[in-house]
Amino acid sequence: MRTFTPLLVLALTVCASVAEATNVTVRFTTVLGNYDVELCSEISDACPGVAPNTVANFLHYVDDNVYPATMFIHRRGAGGPSPLVIQGGGYWIDPTPPPSTEVVPAFSPIALELGAGLSNLRGTIAMARTQALDSATSQWFINLVDNVNLDGAGGGYAVFGKVVAGLDVVDAIGALTIWNAGGVFTELPLLDTFPPDSPTVIPYLVYVSDISRVPESGALASAATAALALAALARRRRA
Repeated sequence: MRTFTPLLVLALTVCASVAEATNVTVRFTTVLGNYDVELCSEISDACPGVAPNTVANFLHYVDDNVYPATMFIHRRGAGGPSPLVIQGGGYWIDPTPPPSTEVVPAFSPIALELGAGLSNLRGTIAMARTQALDSATSQWFINLVDNVNLDGAGGGYAVFGKVVAGLDVVDAIGALTIWNAGGVFTELPLLDTFPPDSPTVIPYLVYVSDISRVPESGALASAATAALALAALARRRRA
Protein backbone atom coordinates (compact mmCIF):
# COMPACT_ATOMS: atom_id res chain seq x y z
CA MET A 1 0.00 0.00 0.00
CA ARG A 2 1.42 3.39 -0.99
CA THR A 3 2.03 5.90 1.79
CA PHE A 4 2.31 9.67 1.60
CA THR A 5 4.84 11.82 3.43
CA PRO A 6 3.53 14.65 5.64
CA LEU A 7 4.92 17.22 3.18
CA LEU A 8 3.07 15.64 0.27
CA VAL A 9 -0.15 15.52 2.29
CA LEU A 10 0.30 19.24 3.07
CA ALA A 11 0.91 19.97 -0.61
CA LEU A 12 -2.24 18.10 -1.63
CA THR A 13 -4.21 20.00 1.01
CA VAL A 14 -2.98 23.36 -0.28
CA CYS A 15 -3.78 22.34 -3.87
CA ALA A 16 -7.27 21.31 -2.82
CA SER A 17 -7.79 24.68 -1.14
CA VAL A 18 -6.72 26.46 -4.32
CA ALA A 19 -8.97 24.24 -6.44
CA GLU A 20 -11.99 25.16 -4.31
CA ALA A 21 -11.79 28.81 -5.44
CA THR A 22 -13.05 28.23 -8.96
CA ASN A 23 -15.84 30.78 -9.37
CA VAL A 24 -15.02 33.21 -12.15
CA THR A 25 -15.13 36.92 -11.34
CA VAL A 26 -15.79 39.32 -14.21
CA ARG A 27 -15.12 43.05 -14.31
CA PHE A 28 -17.63 45.44 -15.85
CA THR A 29 -15.87 48.55 -17.14
CA THR A 30 -18.32 51.42 -17.53
CA VAL A 31 -18.14 55.14 -18.20
CA LEU A 32 -18.87 55.75 -14.50
CA GLY A 33 -16.37 53.27 -13.09
CA ASN A 34 -15.87 49.53 -12.68
CA TYR A 35 -17.60 46.82 -10.69
CA ASP A 36 -16.81 43.13 -10.23
CA VAL A 37 -19.29 40.25 -10.25
CA GLU A 38 -18.62 36.76 -8.92
CA LEU A 39 -20.42 34.16 -11.06
CA CYS A 40 -22.10 31.33 -9.19
CA SER A 41 -20.79 28.05 -10.54
CA GLU A 42 -19.97 26.76 -7.06
CA ILE A 43 -21.05 27.56 -3.51
CA SER A 44 -19.09 30.40 -1.94
CA ASP A 45 -19.56 33.32 0.45
CA ALA A 46 -21.08 35.34 -2.40
CA CYS A 47 -22.99 32.40 -3.88
CA PRO A 48 -25.34 30.49 -1.56
CA GLY A 49 -26.57 28.60 -4.62
CA VAL A 50 -25.35 27.75 -8.12
CA ALA A 51 -26.52 28.29 -11.70
CA PRO A 52 -23.72 26.73 -13.79
CA ASN A 53 -25.59 26.64 -17.11
CA THR A 54 -26.55 30.31 -16.83
CA VAL A 55 -22.96 31.21 -15.91
CA ALA A 56 -21.68 29.28 -18.95
CA ASN A 57 -24.11 31.17 -21.19
CA PHE A 58 -22.97 34.53 -19.83
CA LEU A 59 -19.29 33.63 -20.23
CA HIS A 60 -20.01 32.58 -23.82
CA TYR A 61 -20.88 36.21 -24.55
CA VAL A 62 -17.98 37.53 -22.45
CA ASP A 63 -15.38 35.30 -24.12
CA ASP A 64 -16.76 36.09 -27.59
CA ASN A 65 -16.26 39.79 -26.80
CA VAL A 66 -19.93 40.59 -27.39
CA TYR A 67 -20.56 43.04 -24.55
CA PRO A 68 -18.20 46.01 -25.21
CA ALA A 69 -20.08 49.18 -26.21
CA THR A 70 -23.39 47.82 -24.91
CA MET A 71 -25.70 50.31 -23.27
CA PHE A 72 -27.71 50.25 -20.07
CA ILE A 73 -31.48 50.51 -20.07
CA HIS A 74 -33.48 50.91 -16.88
CA ARG A 75 -36.43 48.86 -15.77
CA ARG A 76 -38.52 50.50 -13.04
CA GLY A 77 -40.97 47.82 -11.91
CA ALA A 78 -44.61 48.25 -11.01
CA GLY A 79 -44.65 51.97 -11.75
CA GLY A 80 -42.33 52.85 -8.89
CA PRO A 81 -40.63 56.26 -8.80
CA SER A 82 -37.11 54.83 -8.82
CA PRO A 83 -35.44 52.11 -10.89
CA LEU A 84 -35.41 48.73 -9.20
CA VAL A 85 -32.85 47.24 -11.60
CA ILE A 86 -30.40 48.35 -14.26
CA GLN A 87 -30.39 46.22 -17.39
CA GLY A 88 -27.84 45.76 -20.15
CA GLY A 89 -26.41 43.39 -22.72
CA GLY A 90 -29.03 43.89 -25.41
CA TYR A 91 -28.03 46.91 -27.49
CA TRP A 92 -24.79 48.09 -29.05
CA ILE A 93 -23.85 51.71 -29.48
CA ASP A 94 -22.63 52.60 -32.96
CA PRO A 95 -21.05 56.08 -32.71
CA THR A 96 -20.20 56.34 -36.43
CA PRO A 97 -22.25 58.97 -38.28
CA PRO A 98 -25.13 58.86 -38.15
CA PRO A 99 -24.93 57.50 -34.58
CA SER A 100 -27.33 54.69 -33.78
CA THR A 101 -28.01 51.67 -31.63
CA GLU A 102 -28.12 48.06 -32.80
CA VAL A 103 -29.52 44.87 -31.29
CA VAL A 104 -26.82 42.50 -30.02
CA PRO A 105 -26.88 39.23 -32.01
CA ALA A 106 -27.88 36.50 -29.59
CA PHE A 107 -26.87 32.88 -29.21
CA SER A 108 -29.57 30.25 -28.69
CA PRO A 109 -31.89 30.88 -25.70
CA ILE A 110 -31.18 28.92 -22.54
CA ALA A 111 -33.46 27.05 -20.16
CA LEU A 112 -34.54 28.90 -17.02
CA GLU A 113 -32.24 27.84 -14.17
CA LEU A 114 -33.49 28.80 -10.72
CA GLY A 115 -30.63 27.78 -8.45
CA ALA A 116 -31.68 26.78 -4.94
CA GLY A 117 -30.46 29.41 -2.50
CA LEU A 118 -30.19 32.16 -5.13
CA SER A 119 -32.55 35.12 -4.81
CA ASN A 120 -32.97 38.49 -6.53
CA LEU A 121 -31.43 40.44 -3.66
CA ARG A 122 -29.68 43.78 -3.87
CA GLY A 123 -26.42 43.49 -5.79
CA THR A 124 -27.22 40.20 -7.54
CA ILE A 125 -27.18 39.77 -11.31
CA ALA A 126 -29.91 37.83 -13.10
CA MET A 127 -30.93 37.02 -16.67
CA ALA A 128 -33.57 39.10 -18.42
CA ARG A 129 -36.03 37.23 -20.61
CA THR A 130 -39.34 37.55 -22.42
CA GLN A 131 -42.58 36.13 -21.06
CA ALA A 132 -41.43 32.71 -22.26
CA LEU A 133 -39.56 30.92 -19.46
CA ASP A 134 -36.72 29.51 -21.58
CA SER A 135 -35.95 32.67 -23.55
CA ALA A 136 -32.91 34.31 -21.88
CA THR A 137 -30.05 35.14 -24.24
CA SER A 138 -27.64 38.08 -23.82
CA GLN A 139 -29.51 40.51 -21.57
CA TRP A 140 -28.94 40.67 -17.82
CA PHE A 141 -29.96 42.96 -15.00
CA ILE A 142 -28.57 43.94 -11.61
CA ASN A 143 -30.91 44.36 -8.67
CA LEU A 144 -30.60 47.78 -7.04
CA VAL A 145 -32.86 46.68 -4.17
CA ASP A 146 -34.19 43.41 -2.81
CA ASN A 147 -36.55 42.18 -5.54
CA VAL A 148 -37.51 38.83 -4.04
CA ASN A 149 -40.80 38.97 -5.95
CA LEU A 150 -38.75 38.26 -9.09
CA ASP A 151 -37.83 34.84 -7.72
CA GLY A 152 -41.28 33.65 -8.72
CA ALA A 153 -42.84 36.39 -10.85
CA GLY A 154 -43.96 34.92 -14.16
CA GLY A 155 -42.04 31.76 -13.37
CA GLY A 156 -38.98 33.47 -11.90
CA TYR A 157 -35.78 35.18 -13.06
CA ALA A 158 -32.47 33.32 -12.83
CA VAL A 159 -29.84 34.81 -10.52
CA PHE A 160 -26.31 33.73 -11.44
CA GLY A 161 -23.90 36.04 -9.63
CA LYS A 162 -23.32 38.88 -7.20
CA VAL A 163 -21.50 42.20 -7.23
CA VAL A 164 -18.50 41.76 -4.94
CA ALA A 165 -16.78 45.11 -5.58
CA GLY A 166 -17.96 48.47 -6.93
CA LEU A 167 -21.60 48.39 -5.81
CA ASP A 168 -21.34 52.17 -5.46
CA VAL A 169 -20.82 52.35 -9.25
CA VAL A 170 -23.98 50.29 -9.77
CA ASP A 171 -25.85 52.67 -7.46
CA ALA A 172 -24.47 55.68 -9.37
CA ILE A 173 -25.85 54.29 -12.62
CA GLY A 174 -29.17 53.61 -10.92
CA ALA A 175 -29.31 57.18 -9.61
CA LEU A 176 -29.05 58.81 -13.05
CA THR A 177 -32.00 60.72 -14.48
CA ILE A 178 -34.18 58.59 -16.74
CA TRP A 179 -35.36 59.88 -20.11
CA ASN A 180 -37.94 58.62 -22.56
CA ALA A 181 -36.05 58.31 -25.85
CA GLY A 182 -38.89 56.50 -27.61
CA GLY A 183 -39.24 52.98 -28.93
CA VAL A 184 -37.89 50.39 -26.48
CA PHE A 185 -35.86 53.10 -24.71
CA THR A 186 -38.58 54.61 -22.56
CA GLU A 187 -36.51 54.46 -19.36
CA LEU A 188 -33.04 55.34 -20.55
CA PRO A 189 -30.39 56.46 -18.03
CA LEU A 190 -28.39 59.36 -19.47
CA LEU A 191 -25.42 61.28 -18.13
CA ASP A 192 -26.49 64.33 -16.16
CA THR A 193 -24.82 66.57 -18.76
CA PHE A 194 -27.49 65.57 -21.32
CA PRO A 195 -29.24 68.66 -22.73
CA PRO A 196 -32.92 67.92 -23.43
CA ASP A 197 -32.73 69.70 -26.79
CA SER A 198 -29.84 67.54 -28.06
CA PRO A 199 -30.53 65.98 -31.49
CA THR A 200 -29.06 62.66 -30.29
CA VAL A 201 -28.60 60.87 -26.98
CA ILE A 202 -25.64 58.79 -28.19
CA PRO A 203 -22.85 60.88 -26.55
CA TYR A 204 -24.72 60.80 -23.25
CA LEU A 205 -25.46 57.08 -23.01
CA VAL A 206 -24.21 55.09 -20.05
CA TYR A 207 -22.55 52.01 -21.43
CA VAL A 208 -20.26 49.06 -20.76
CA SER A 209 -16.94 49.44 -22.55
CA ASP A 210 -15.75 45.96 -21.53
CA ILE A 211 -16.65 42.85 -19.55
CA SER A 212 -13.72 40.53 -18.97
CA ARG A 213 -12.54 37.83 -16.60
CA VAL A 214 -10.55 39.08 -13.61
CA PRO A 215 -7.14 37.36 -13.64
CA GLU A 216 -6.33 34.90 -10.89
CA SER A 217 -5.27 36.80 -7.80
CA GLY A 218 -1.67 36.86 -6.69
CA ALA A 219 -2.60 35.04 -3.50
CA LEU A 220 -4.02 32.07 -5.38
CA ALA A 221 -1.09 31.98 -7.75
CA SER A 222 1.35 32.06 -4.81
CA ALA A 223 -0.53 29.27 -3.06
CA ALA A 224 -0.44 27.13 -6.17
CA THR A 225 3.30 27.74 -6.55
CA ALA A 226 3.91 26.83 -2.90
CA ALA A 227 1.89 23.64 -3.29
CA LEU A 228 3.90 22.56 -6.31
CA ALA A 229 7.17 23.30 -4.50
CA LEU A 230 6.11 21.22 -1.50
CA ALA A 231 5.10 18.34 -3.73
CA ALA A 232 8.47 18.47 -5.53
CA LEU A 233 10.31 18.48 -2.20
CA ALA A 234 8.31 15.45 -1.06
CA ARG A 235 9.22 13.59 -4.24
CA ARG A 236 12.93 14.35 -3.75
CA ARG A 237 12.83 13.13 -0.14
CA ARG A 238 11.18 9.88 -1.20
CA ALA A 239 13.88 9.38 -3.83
